[in-house]
Amino acid sequence: MPPQPGSTLRAGLLRLVVGSAAVMMVLSLATVFLPYAWPLSKEIGGSIGKSSCTCSGPLSGQNVTVSSQWPWQAATQDKNRLSPWEVQRKLGYSNNGRIAVVYIGNKPALETVEFAADIASNCLFDVYVVADDNSYVSPSLDLMRPLRDLHTLPRVRCTPGKPRHVALLQYDEKIVVAHNVTGMGGLVDDKVAPMGKWEKTMHALFNEPVVCEYAYYVLIDEETFVPSVRALEKLVTKQVTLGVDFASATVKVGDTNWPFWADFERAKMPKPWYQGMVNFVAFSDKYLHKLRLFHQYWNRLFFLESMFNTVAETSLDLRVNRPAELVTVEYHAGDRYSGDDVQKYIDNMYYPVRSASVRKGIREYLKKKNLV
Repeated sequence: MPPQPGSTLRAGLLRLVVGSAAVMMVLSLATVFLPYAWPLSKEIGGSIGKSSCTCSGPLSGQNVTVSSQWPWQAATQDKNRLSPWEVQRKLGYSNNGRIAVVYIGNKPALETVEFAADIASNCLFDVYVVADDNSYVSPSLDLMRPLRDLHTLPRVRCTPGKPRHVALLQYDEKIVVAHNVTGMGGLVDDKVAPMGKWEKTMHALFNEPVVCEYAYYVLIDEETFVPSVRALEKLVTKQVTLGVDFASATVKVGDTNWPFWADFERAKMPKPWYQGMVNFVAFSDKYLHKLRLFHQYWNRLFFLESMFNTVAETSLDLRVNRPAELVTVEYHAGDRYSGDDVQKYIDNMYYPVRSASVRKGIREYLKKKNLV
């Protein structure tokens, strides 16, 4: 006897109810066993403007011994890299598709300002320079002026190869403290490091009306050597093409001997924790939004090398990359790299190169050899 229409409908509804219950049970279990307990993925006073990415970083949620090979594989694939104009179209919903490059220093040298202006002549980038010392004055008003004296950079007409101004950012410490943008110097032996250039940089990214509206950011410590504008463009466009939300140098998982976990421990922050150099870091506005949520949750920031990487690696809806071009961003007590070193890997970024005259000399050496 064929089934009656009513019985078929009831059977369908029963299957729908059972299926929904199963889905809810899986989701409930997932929230219990996810590796991170504090609610970065929840909305705390804000909303994510773009849909979530389904991919995750190569180390996210895993107990991983970092390999010297495979974490860089995504970065070595160059065939899918978009042109700068295609990158701008992809990021075009804000600030004309330009990418914010932020140089970070105490009293930025003229060499830094000159190279920042070279970057600004590439229409993919708007360039800002953070000076921690509030007595600092631009060494060249033709190249760099305080942001308040300039038109909004994204609105400035750009002709490829033609000079454009770089914007100088300086903030009074009291203003930064009032916004609770503190703690990036870490906590060692129960002593809090004084506020510095990184707190002022994050204040700009969180609160400066123009600066906080880009789709993609590159932060460069002044002592990090960028061989050429071409190398910077190549690295950054590759990350945008791959849909990378956070790119920085190699990462380690929870080294217990590292003294800079002290502020994480005092805050009783759930593990896993991650550490890695961030003297050169590139990230999307989606990652920046995660940092804002993190800041709102803890009402402060933490040591930069642990905070940046831990937020990235524990946010399962972000794509994280450790590009091959950043393996030469590593800790050394003194200057390490020379023109011969840079010549071997012309598209890499290098840290540390602390001397402005050495940075300028290496670029001149590379230009004489027609390498940049």
